[in-house]
Amino acid sequence: MPTTDNHRIRLMPLALCAAALAYLPSPALDALRASGLTGKAPRGAGAFKALVSTLTDNATWLIATGIGLLLVAAFGALIFSVRSAPEWLFKAMAGIIGLLVGVPAILA
Repeated sequence: MPTTDNHRIRLMPLALCAAALAYLPSPALDALRASGLTGKAPRGAGAFKALVSTLTDNATWLIATGIGLLLVAAFGALIFSVRSAPEWLFKAMAGIIGLLVGVPAILA
């Protein structure tokens, strides 16, 4: 029973910090709204949106092509019994998972 009490005591500061962090952004957002920032795109923003969309599509295509070629090369090495092929394949899978999980976590 004492271990649960210690566990609760350790979680209390975390809960208080989380509550404080959840409250902090509110005054900053209120200040932006008071300054006239409404969240609507300005006139002429369509061209910029199209540019970002095109760049995103191109980057997605390049990443998908690179991953596909990497996996084809690794599986080809497996077919031809290259001794280090499983190592390459696992490193490639770890890198892909790192990109899919790590990049959104960093950007969030």
